[in-house]
Amino acid sequence: MPHRTMLAALAAGALVLGALAGPAAASKAPTADQAKRITRAVKTTKLGGANRISTRWYTVDRIRISSLSDNWALAWQTATKAGEGRFQPAYFILVNPQGSKRWVVVSLGTALVGCGVAPDAVLQDLVGVGCPPGEGIAGS
Repeated sequence: MPHRTMLAALAAGALVLGALAGPAAASKAPTADQAKRITRAVKTTKLGGANRISTRWYTVDRIRISSLSDNWALAWQTATKAGEGRFQPAYFILVNPQGSKRWVVVSLGTALVGCGVAPDAVLQDLVGVGCPPGEGIAGS
């Protein structure tokens, strides 16, 4: 498959996944400080090589905080006009270790993000879907 066609197919798939896995109604908006720290964590994480993507190519948006635990968050990486077709946008699950103000990206991707890392109930709250049987962490 030619390079542009493959990128277009990946981008279309990411859009479909994004539409299906939008933020759940139970999660809540971040405070300004949380949004700032979460954005910084997404832009600087080395996980999955995300820090090697030009920050001109995307914005960090649709940030949500779990209503079950203020220590879990969701953020989306959305392509800007300059980044269209240059990378595959993803969504990120972050945790705020107890007692710190720092947010850490613990999982990113386009499907099953956070499964086996974050509690199933938190993922259901943030993403709107849980993990398949055997892929998640029970409890909250």
